Amino acid sequence: MNFGLTSEQLAMRDHVKALLDKTCSLDYVARCDESGQPPREAFQALAKHGWLGLIAPQEYGGASGSPTDLAVLLE
Repeated sequence: MNFGLTSEQLAMRDHVKALLDKTCSLDYVARCDESGQPPREAFQALAKHGWLGLIAPQEYGGASGSPTDLAVLLE
């Protein structure tokens, strides 16, 4: 049994990492964490690229992703 990520999940991980690296520096994220404020730019970037609808059903505009897809996104 293969418990590794699929090629699509690996590509998703790489895309999200690059997107967030570009959008939010580590200093910015640390400041948000220290002040208790959410990193709004990160949420906006994820929303703009459709990632916030990852596990929503396609009939509602989502991607019908799996729980593993969600875990990869949250990682």
